[in-house]
Amino acid sequence: MDIKKEKTPIAVFGTGGMASRFMAGASRCADFFVAVIFNRSIDTAALFAERWGVSAATSTLSDLPSLSKVAYVATPTSSHYAVARALLSQKMNVIVEKPMCLSSRELNELLKLSFESNRLIIDGMWTLYNPSVRSLESFLGSESICAVRSFIGFSNDSGSQIRTQSAEGGAVFDILIYQAYLAFYLLGFRGDPQFSSVSLTRNVHGVVEDYRVRFRHDDTLAEFAGSIRCGGKSFFIVETTHFVVRIFHPIFNPAFVLVIPKREAALRHWLGAFLFQLGQLRFVIGRAVNSVCKGTRFFKNPLHDQVAVFAKAISDGQYKGPVTVASMRWVYSFLDTVSEISD
Repeated sequence: MDIKKEKTPIAVFGTGGMASRFMAGASRCADFFVAVIFNRSIDTAALFAERWGVSAATSTLSDLPSLSKVAYVATPTSSHYAVARALLSQKMNVIVEKPMCLSSRELNELLKLSFESNRLIIDGMWTLYNPSVRSLESFLGSESICAVRSFIGFSNDSGSQIRTQSAEGGAVFDILIYQAYLAFYLLGFRGDPQFSSVSLTRNVHGVVEDYRVRFRHDDTLAEFAGSIRCGGKSFFIVETTHFVVRIFHPIFNPAFVLVIPKREAALRHWLGAFLFQLGQLRFVIGRAVNSVCKGTRFFKNPLHDQVAVFAKAISDGQYKGPVTVASMRWVYSFLDTVSEISD
């Protein structure tokens, strides 16, 4: 039996660093397989496909629907909106690495097109597929959130491009988007936040390099800060009625979440925190085993898991991922407001 027939074929759109990160280990995924690589240059697409053992490559958009109904987009941010529109027009289901676009207006246009074409489109926010983050969402479900503080210092190989091109979104769409999605998913933020201060630092190119945002959501005080100029000890700290929770380095694939009961917490809260940390230990061991024993299925890579959930939705008609239309609308409205208040 050909195992690939039981998997959902997907098209990978792009051949850069993010696409390479996705392709590493993708062949071990049980729910999908990469059927075709797309790049505007057929030579580049063919070389990338050969490198990763993919049987097809193309530079012609109209070729994709015959090879796959699902596209994973990992092109530069400045191209995401146009690529997503083009793929939806070809009746493709699309998952786009964050940010899908750079405004609520663009998001609404993409959602409208997806509804009209009866296709799915979502932001690729693989942090939310991390096992620790998923477990924490259930753990915090009954807790009242008192305060949240977060800083993300992010400096990588693409930093120079992000810092010199406003079309890449700057710190607001590159980093604040993580904090916004975590606030919606973990903390249940909904409605319009009440901003007390917004500070954005722009460079000579007009690109936001640093930000600090303070606001209130119902009874929760929140402060988000970030920078694309330099790295740092990133964190996402949530204070609830009974716990203080810290997510270490809350982007991409957080390695560990620490839950500390407050001194006045009841015995059941201490027990709950202990059991949660046992689960964390299993997760950490799983990552270690996965890094040593290549090919193990003990640990799922959230980068692949988000595509697997999306691909499964196409095959069985039910999407059950953490990124939803409601979360996308709230997040992009939040990012728009931050930019408008500062301007």
